[in-house]
Amino acid sequence: MRAAKVPKVLTCAVRLAWVCCVVGVATPVLGAEFVTEAEVVSVEPIIRYQTIARRAEHCVARPHRNAGLVALLSWDLAAGECSRREQREIIEGYRVTYQWDGRRYHQTMAEHPGTTLPVAISVQ
Repeated sequence: MRAAKVPKVLTCAVRLAWVCCVVGVATPVLGAEFVTEAEVVSVEPIIRYQTIARRAEHCVARPHRNAGLVALLSWDLAAGECSRREQREIIEGYRVTYQWDGRRYHQTMAEHPGTTLPVAISVQ
């Protein structure tokens, strides 16, 4: 059995009525909603960079202020090695472009959508 082809000139409401006839539903009910799949065209991660200061394992505690000038200066010069900064990427979400009914739509999502995206269509 050949699959029926939907003419491109039909509006969304007429196309929905056509789909309902093909699947055996007499007429779409106003206010009804159905879910279909849309093709995901592109996914771009939304990245935030976070800088973290970490204390190195070999750090020496600051000497007492009565320890003397040489001890304080040598500690002060080496103190820059006690902390290091690390930068890490945090993915906050995804900018998703998907295609349905010949049109492209954009959506920000918390999780990666995969190759298809469920789309809810309502009849009005």
